[in-house]
Amino acid sequence: PHVIKEMARLGTSSQPERSGSGKGKGDKKEKDTPGKPDKPKKKGPVEAIPSIIEDWASYDIPEEVREAFKHDNTGAGVNKITITKPTLTLHYMGTLANQLRDLGYNHLALPILTLAEVIGADVMGSKAMSSLWHTRLVETCLEINLLLAAGFHEQLAGPAIAEEDQAVSREEIAKWHEQQEQVRREELRLQQSQEALGKFVPKATTSKDSQETTPPWTVSGVNLREVWTDKAEVLLRLGYYQGARTLLGEAHKAAKTFSDQHTEVRILQNLAKLSILEANLGQGVTLLQEAQRLGGDEEFWFQTVLDMADAVMREVDSDIKAKKAKSILLHAVKVYKEVLESRSIKADQFGYFIATLEAKLATIQLEEALDTDNNAMQDEPVDMKEVLQLFQTCAEQLLTAGYPRRAAEVMVQHAGALRQLAQAATIPEQLHSCLLEGRRILGHAVSLMEELLQDVQTLTPLHEIQNMTLPLQREVAGLKVTYAELLVEIFEAMAREDRNRTIIEARKGSLQRMVEDYIRSTPDPHGVEKEWGTVTATLPQSAIVQLTAAHSMARGYTPLRAKSLYLIGRVLSVLSAHLNPDHPSQQWELQYLDLNAVLPDNTGRIPEEEQGEGEAQSEPPMSERQQAKYTQQARQLKAGWQEHQDVLAQATEVLVQCLKLSLQNGYTDIAGAAALELLECLGQYDPASASQYLALFQSCHMSQAMSEVLRKAQLDPSTSRQAALMHQRAYLLSRDVSTNLAQGTVMKNILSTLGSKSQAWKRLGVDLAHLDLLKELPPNFTIFVLQHSPDKCFLYGSVLDKPGQGKGTGTGDKKGAKQAQGSVMSRAKVARQAVHPETIDNLLRQWQEFRSDVMQLLLRQEGQRTQYVQRMKMLQNIDSDMRVIGKGLGDDSLEEWKLQERFLELVGQMEDYLKPIISQFDAIFRPSHYRPSTTATVASSVSSQTPDDYILLLADQWLMQLPLEALNILQSTGISSLSRDFSLQMLYHRIHRETEDEEGRKDTGKPPKSPPKSQKGDKKPPKTAPIDRVIPPGCLPLDTSMVKYVVDPHEECSETEEHRPIPIFSDMMKAYPQLTARWEGIMGDDHIPSLGEWENLMADSTGFVFYGMERLACYPSSIKLAAMNLQGCMLMVLLDHTQTNKSFRRQSKADVHKSPTLMSLEKHLETAMLLSLSGVGCVLTNQWHCTLEENAQKLSKVMKDLLGTGKSSGQAVRGLFIPHLIREEREGEEEEDNKALDAAMGKSAGEPGTASDIPPSRDTLPPGTADTGPEEMGGVTTSGLEIPSTSRQWFSMVVYGLPNLILT
Repeated sequence: PHVIKEMARLGTSSQPERSGSGKGKGDKKEKDTPGKPDKPKKKGPVEAIPSIIEDWASYDIPEEVREAFKHDNTGAGVNKITITKPTLTLHYMGTLANQLRDLGYNHLALPILTLAEVIGADVMGSKAMSSLWHTRLVETCLEINLLLAAGFHEQLAGPAIAEEDQAVSREEIAKWHEQQEQVRREELRLQQSQEALGKFVPKATTSKDSQETTPPWTVSGVNLREVWTDKAEVLLRLGYYQGARTLLGEAHKAAKTFSDQHTEVRILQNLAKLSILEANLGQGVTLLQEAQRLGGDEEFWFQTVLDMADAVMREVDSDIKAKKAKSILLHAVKVYKEVLESRSIKADQFGYFIATLEAKLATIQLEEALDTDNNAMQDEPVDMKEVLQLFQTCAEQLLTAGYPRRAAEVMVQHAGALRQLAQAATIPEQLHSCLLEGRRILGHAVSLMEELLQDVQTLTPLHEIQNMTLPLQREVAGLKVTYAELLVEIFEAMAREDRNRTIIEARKGSLQRMVEDYIRSTPDPHGVEKEWGTVTATLPQSAIVQLTAAHSMARGYTPLRAKSLYLIGRVLSVLSAHLNPDHPSQQWELQYLDLNAVLPDNTGRIPEEEQGEGEAQSEPPMSERQQAKYTQQARQLKAGWQEHQDVLAQATEVLVQCLKLSLQNGYTDIAGAAALELLECLGQYDPASASQYLALFQSCHMSQAMSEVLRKAQLDPSTSRQAALMHQRAYLLSRDVSTNLAQGTVMKNILSTLGSKSQAWKRLGVDLAHLDLLKELPPNFTIFVLQHSPDKCFLYGSVLDKPGQGKGTGTGDKKGAKQAQGSVMSRAKVARQAVHPETIDNLLRQWQEFRSDVMQLLLRQEGQRTQYVQRMKMLQNIDSDMRVIGKGLGDDSLEEWKLQERFLELVGQMEDYLKPIISQFDAIFRPSHYRPSTTATVASSVSSQTPDDYILLLADQWLMQLPLEALNILQSTGISSLSRDFSLQMLYHRIHRETEDEEGRKDTGKPPKSPPKSQKGDKKPPKTAPIDRVIPPGCLPLDTSMVKYVVDPHEECSETEEHRPIPIFSDMMKAYPQLTARWEGIMGDDHIPSLGEWENLMADSTGFVFYGMERLACYPSSIKLAAMNLQGCMLMVLLDHTQTNKSFRRQSKADVHKSPTLMSLEKHLETAMLLSLSGVGCVLTNQWHCTLEENAQKLSKVMKDLLGTGKSSGQAVRGLFIPHLIREEREGEEEEDNKALDAAMGKSAGEPGTASDIPPSRDTLPPGTADTGPEEMGGVTTSGLEIPSTSRQWFSMVVYGLPNLILT
């Protein structure tokens, strides 16, 4: 230090002279130089070095100290005199830092990395070397959660590659090529001269053969390609893909030029990792194979084998990927065991390699074993016992080799396999055995990791690391959370068994209990049952201790804190249910209790006036002994109830804290689980709050389900920027516990870009104020929630409170609104029913088979119809008495009747499944109770009539596959609109849309570019006067001037088809010129739209209509739909799911090349999810296949209601569900509808109607009713008491999203 102090004094004294001599020049240079990163404030004198570990993270060595090192001749400084082989020194310092990080001493690597940066920058004089060590400091600071220091070193590291270094490398390559070309010319000249003299000429050696191989590293010089490769490895771990790709590309050019095989192998290996991370699996495997051909040491082969197995297992929709990966791993294990016999000195290292490879093998086998269907079909099914034994062997080998952290990871996988086995257990003994074994393994892993953490923390004073969060500390916290989760599962199993035993004992009579007590022997538990009793005695306390410790350890890591809070609340919730003297299901059965029964008075007796005649003398008086006994029992019950209430209050408080923390940080999985626990805590005692938590749970659950659909649609990162960012985020989160990369700059940039550019990402989020979302919805919405638990063992149902009347009604009287709200009682109600997962799975399978049968029948009918028309065309010139005409289209009438009967049967099964829930809401959906009795004050432009109520079904992804609209409870004419949506949060996103695009259009004053017109030579659309259409309260307007369409893009209907989409759609547009005059789009008779035209039409529209064959996702694929931004599209009408022979042949050829995952995304539900995530407000689509005639009727009916009579989107489709009742209801409204139709068609009041006016013709009747009379629809007229039969055509089209859109 005295040398540093003296040199610093000399340096500061000479600094003013240097600055003064070049003042003007220096000022100019300083202005041109970009701003340097902010340096941390120095504490103490210049020569002072950090005294604690934390200060080393942000320590910036002063320039005076660096100068002192350079001019020191005493041998105490860091310069070329003291360090004669800097490259070798840095090699060993890097190895030491990596070993410290592997052992868990990440903070001790900070001084080493700082010294290495000084050697690279000052001794070797290389900016590239300095940047490399700053990048390693960034990684280490992130690992110990010193974010400010990480940002400081990230600024010092600079860009991935400096332009000066890149120029130097390329110049060396160019010089080398020039020298090689000169040598080749000299060899050729010498060969020609020797041949001219007739002398013997030996074969000339090529430049490549004569070139000497560059050593892997030099002793004193800087090898840029080595430095770049090292830096690329660090950048790959940090998630900087583009920077790593640039570095590896430049390094690979140099290594190829100079034949540096050692560096080339490392470059190829890192390029392969980059390709695998970007889901370019084929290229990754090819690069790994190329690297293996060049060869390497045993560690290189170990890493490449793991990378290759990982690449193979990442393949999607591959049936042989597990087999390929296992063969690779088994071959590697065999080779390593053979080599180990001859290299016993490396037993620990080879033991680690073998154990890791076998653990990877066991993981693959576990996935196979859990997939029971495919595992049973294999030639050699995987035995679960062998998998468990392999996990145990690997953990023991890793402990022997000295790798406890890796052994703990294997133990966690082993315990997870045992938990999976316990869930499938059928007998209690097997369940107890698996859970206890898993507890023993996880307990051993926790003790191992706690010993490691204790060694790390005791080596350094605690005050020096109190602001850090070590990776080992987070790993221990995560392990404790996993251990506590298993303890909670054991406690739940014990509480469930104890509750069942209590119920069985309560059902026994006194005589039976007496006999059993007399003949029962004293229980003597042993083995598993004895251990089970010992463990379960203190389970809640043990779990809470572990979770409290985990919460304290993870003070800087939010995911583990949220998870630990959730599990603490879950433990307390289970404990409160266990302490409850009543059965836990009682809180869900309040509707069966007689709450109006006469309550006893203070003495505990019922008043005599309330007793029946002779009731007081019906029972003999109790003896004092009996009274004392019952009094004691009552006290015990009361004490148990009070203790249950206290614990329940604690559980609720902790869960609310967890819920807030999870929503703040976007942890939808934890937030959903906490909301479900709160729902179970409240039950039916607080239906308003319970229904809100059910809606929150559904929003979180459906956010995860839709996120999975989006992930499947974005499997290839090269398809869109959104896909690339989502893959990069998933990689960073996969290693977040150890690396803390979620707090880094890369993750922040990813989230910022996704939040600003990705519409799908925005709609996956759940708002922190979710419990207040109802206040932002229209007041005429009635929201009905149907949701399964994650394991599908419980079905929940709820009707949410009516949204507030003050917003969206158009009234300005806040006081009156508050009084109206206060006068209306809460209508919230919640229910729960235990169900079997197999029941819903079987029901979904039957509906899937039904959809397939409908498609096959309609396709067969289409083929028969085509043949029939062709036959008639051939026979049209033959005399009528000579024709022989077979059966026409009536051949499949029997199959059609069978399908109808099957549809009714499946609807009945759906009714039976949902009846225990929906029967509790029957009174709410009655017309007399459904419409509110009080009316709200509305604007003067609107009449004082009550706005129509809209029923919205919020269901999970399983129930969404069922025709819920066919439920008997929803067939009343009092329901004016019936739609469905995925969650309350998605509904909120649809209503409260961003207006950036619309404001941008207004500012520019120019409409967006539109695609070509549907017909060649079309002129500009005529200017039409707008229709003065009043928007009812609670509805949203939709501008029809920006509606776009695509009709039959491949023109796949034959000329003989009566219901061709193109002429039908054209006739519809002509029928409503006032609203369709400015519609633009493409029809198949013009040209086939390109992908760009599809995107422009959908993105630049307020409404979009697709009317054609097959499925919408067949044209712009699901991959493209997921990446689109359709924020401006409020309404999308999909008249698809029809087939002709021509379209079927074309689509079959295209589907052959699609993966099963991509095919699953083309279903109606997944398509609606992707469109909703892309920003569409309302989607009208078919649930199953239908005919061209049915789609034509739907178009006529829906457009008549939307364009003609001005009904909302939900009301227009509602008429398709109950056409027989809607027609009866419309008889009194026919006059008003005629006036609205006249206005939409541009006619005056007295102008005569045309063929397209009402009364409706065959084309305008609802589907399935054109040829149906009263007798065929049920045997009685609609005015009778009997309800007509239900037809499958009525419920084909459904509404996803906003039901309150009005076309203007």
